Amino acid sequence: MDWNHIKAVDLLVCMNCFLPKGGQILTVAVYPSEFGLKRMAEEAVRGPALFGSDDESSEDDQDELENEKLRQYEKDRLRYYFAVIECDSSATSGYLYKACDGVEFERTSNVLDLRFIPDDMEFDHPPRDIATEVPTNYLAPDFHTRALQHSKVNIAWDDDEPLRVKTLHRKFDPDQGE
Repeated sequence: MDWNHIKAVDLLVCMNCFLPKGGQILTVAVYPSEFGLKRMAEEAVRGPALFGSDDESSEDDQDELENEKLRQYEKDRLRYYFAVIECDSSATSGYLYKACDGVEFERTSNVLDLRFIPDDMEFDHPPRDIATEVPTNYLAPDFHTRALQHSKVNIAWDDDEPLRVKTLHRKFDPDQGE
């Protein structure tokens, strides 16, 4: 998933659409992966390690090589986090697995890759975010992942958080939550 745009609540809404009659999702939590933690720590110090080839190839070949490195970097960023969906029963989780594994998330080119994990599995790191219910003012994210759809890829490492501009420009309301 494109974790810059997807939050736990987005997955909760998506999965709720596929629930069997009587089934329930208890929580959706997004955790950082070991791969993601390592890469994010490196990026915090040096930024993304993309370029720096001393190869003396033609400029066109160099541009193509840089574009492919950039595409691979953007695809690797999709593995920085993973989500855990806790259901009320194994029947519900089995139904969701059959219905959603391999399905594209809206029109984003992000494909759901579902796996079963044991109930007693412990996670070493705290979740990035958790969702247990859908807020009344929920708006679905509107994005697409360029690295999966376009021939020319742009780096997203230094992009602002997608909702930042919208959040900063709305009128202040002390009663309004996130």
